[in-house]
Amino acid sequence: MSRDAVGVLTRLAASAVGASVGGPFGTWCCGVAGQFLTKEAATHLSGLITGGTNTFQSVASNYCYDKLKDLLIVPSPAPLQGAVETALARALAKADPDGHPDWLSNWQRRLRHGPFLFSDCRAVYREFLGHAAESGADSHDAALQQLHIQIMERLDFEARAMDGGVPEERPMPETLRAFVRNDLPVLMDAELTLVFAEEGHKAAWVATERSFQAHVTSELAQMRAMLAQVLANQAAPPAVLERLERELAGTKLELDQVRKKAEEYLKQYADLVESLRRHPGDPSSAEARALIERGQFERAGELLDGIIADEAGELKRLARRRYERGKLHELQFQPVPALEQYRHAHNLAPDDREIAFACALLLQKQLRFGEAIALYLSILAADRSLALANPDAFRPDVAMTLNNLAVLYSDTQRMREAEQAFSEALQIRRALAEVNPDAYRPSVATTLNNLALLYSDTQRMREA
Repeated sequence: MSRDAVGVLTRLAASAVGASVGGPFGTWCCGVAGQFLTKEAATHLSGLITGGTNTFQSVASNYCYDKLKDLLIVPSPAPLQGAVETALARALAKADPDGHPDWLSNWQRRLRHGPFLFSDCRAVYREFLGHAAESGADSHDAALQQLHIQIMERLDFEARAMDGGVPEERPMPETLRAFVRNDLPVLMDAELTLVFAEEGHKAAWVATERSFQAHVTSELAQMRAMLAQVLANQAAPPAVLERLERELAGTKLELDQVRKKAEEYLKQYADLVESLRRHPGDPSSAEARALIERGQFERAGELLDGIIADEAGELKRLARRRYERGKLHELQFQPVPALEQYRHAHNLAPDDREIAFACALLLQKQLRFGEAIALYLSILAADRSLALANPDAFRPDVAMTLNNLAVLYSDTQRMREAEQAFSEALQIRRALAEVNPDAYRPSVATTLNNLALLYSDTQRMREA
């Protein structure tokens, strides 16, 4: 991980530590540069982020967003909020932001009026919490920078509201933003150090930092235990399971969700290996399979790219190679290039159900509902035709396609069509379960659960 990414995650976690002990300006001062943490805590955080890879990235960001979400409902000042606001007032008294005396005066006036609570800037924090689902250091860093500017804008708004009436919102001038980003943190650092020394608050701040460290240690232990439980006795090479563990460690999921993710991932792996076995006597396919089993997905991808270039004239073989490349992208958690490969493969071999279904499923996961529904309907028509000639072989496919189509209908508020598709899928799966209960009872349960959720969403509680 780059130094920049480590710095962002450190500031993200530090923002939550600062908020819990110092209020909105605790968020601000710790998040701007992370420099109000003690040296011990900053070193601890950076070490965990660097060594913990995806696991601690997840813990750091989740801790920040969850902590701030909880703090929004707390009406009283944070324990050391007075000390932090005193330091900010002293820093502003020494500041000289050129050409903006009104902003400086408003900030000082509002701080003298009383504590600046989370409730005073709730909308600002809610906007920041909207970034929780985004990934990547750049998006988190931009969200933090914007949060801190908006807190100071809100402080100015609150001061003007003290004069009576509801003032207009006004954006902070760019030159003043530069002062808040670059100069004010340096002044705050010096003043906060003095305030802590004078008023004996340092011990309380350190206690909060250590509480966070204990939280991180506990979260990491729980994640590792959960992953060990899910991955135990899985039928895949150790190198593949290690890749899966690294990816799952970066998610915030309950045990059942982790198990489901793992099952989906290992099915992708099994589908890819099985597809590569369909090229008997092809040394390149054998080599790609061996690389994948060793967890060397990037080298396997380069090999498959070369095979695709060589087989441009053989459409069915090329379609299969594109499909395999898409599967490998999915194993690397790269949905966008995976979908591109599936589209190519489907265009080359539109009658290949396996390729079409993989494409439709990924369209569904990426919330491309219209495209997914159209493709599932095409698959369903082909499934029904095959089931007429050979029901034992193809009725399970009809039920699977109906179930996925019903989920899409439900997601797009087409409840009547969703109910019809779920009901037909349930009828087929119940008939299959009578003949082979071990194989099809889980599918019956899944469809019943989906129907119950639909009835609940449409206020039909008795049927649910």
